[in-house]
Amino acid sequence: MARKKKKRSAGKLSQQVVEYILTRDMEELATLSGEKIARALHRNRAYLYRKFKSDQNIGIHQFILREKIHRTVFLLGKNNDISITELSRRLGFLSVERFVREFIKYLAIDPRKYRELKSKL
Repeated sequence: MARKKKKRSAGKLSQQVVEYILTRDMEELATLSGEKIARALHRNRAYLYRKFKSDQNIGIHQFILREKIHRTVFLLGKNNDISITELSRRLGFLSVERFVREFIKYLAIDPRKYRELKSKL
């Protein structure tokens, strides 16, 4: 009986992490880390990482990266005026190359090509 309760609370904690990440604005998301999330939720960082990975089958860092790419996709489809360099800077990537690599990793297409395809639709 106690195990079920423990499992449920771990799922709840992971959901809190997801909600915390999804409710950050672009500026906050750019500098967001697992450490900041752990402090905000008053949890031990190692415990939070383990529980999140166990529940979500993805690490916190990877989840944050995925959310950054998701927001980029939205902005690329919405705004042709913003450069790829500016987008990568706004999202906290240290280099455009790293940003492009992560974008391709998640979507299997270069962000510039993605923008071209979206503009044709």
